[in-house]
Amino acid sequence: MSPPVVVSPKRGRPKGVKNKATLEKMRLEELRAMAASPSTPLVISPPELLITSDPNNNKMLKKVKTSLENQYKEEIKQLKKDLETVKQLNYRLQNEVRKLRSESHDSQEMSALNERHLMEISQIKKKQWCFNCEAEAIYFCCWNTSYCSTTCQQQHWHSGHKKTCRRNAAKR
Repeated sequence: MSPPVVVSPKRGRPKGVKNKATLEKMRLEELRAMAASPSTPLVISPPELLITSDPNNNKMLKKVKTSLENQYKEEIKQLKKDLETVKQLNYRLQNEVRKLRSESHDSQEMSALNERHLMEISQIKKKQWCFNCEAEAIYFCCWNTSYCSTTCQQQHWHSGHKKTCRRNAAKR
């Protein structure tokens, strides 16, 4: 395709063109070249230079106009498809991000709960428990026997602890 035509601002036609007949011939050649290869970019002259009384020129203009309209419609359809695809991908990514954040939050919560559980077990293991009723013990008898009250100690003593108590054996 020929380089774009420089239009004189005073005369309204390209420099070097003396009359309108030559100008119309140049425009027809441009339009035929455009119609033959629609993939090449179009350089359209000012509208007042394209309008002529030649019916072939008008047909050519209509043909170019319809081909451009069809091309733009196809581009719009493709852009809409692409936009819909981008929206779907964005939606999927947002769901994945939410899922990962939720899993991360759940794992952090689980590790905090596990740590708290281990601390509570450690505290419980340090305590002594009543041999009779399994409440927290405050009275100690011998190396592995504790009681929460004197009542529990007496019940266990009479039920047979006096035979196995090491304290009692040391006194004998």
